Amino acid sequence: CLTSGDQIACSLVIAELLEPAALGRLLHDPYGNYVVQRMLQVATEAEQRLMLERVAAHGPSLRNTLYGKRFQAKLLKQFPGHRTGD
Repeated sequence: CLTSGDQIACSLVIAELLEPAALGRLLHDPYGNYVVQRMLQVATEAEQRLMLERVAAHGPSLRNTLYGKRFQAKLLKQFPGHRTGD
């Protein structure tokens, strides 16, 4: 849906997956982490900003997982001025 759906459908899916409880589970799961990365690629600028804010809250725990470290590296590469939490 994220890559083949229309913008409205994608935005609805992104909004649901950005709920704090859902996002926390996705970020710490290898497959869920991939979904979050795809969301970041197809999201609008406003959705990307919201994602970055919500992901920053999980920064410390992301550093403890292989997938989290990779995701943080991608975020820093795509958004150099953004911090992913301390």
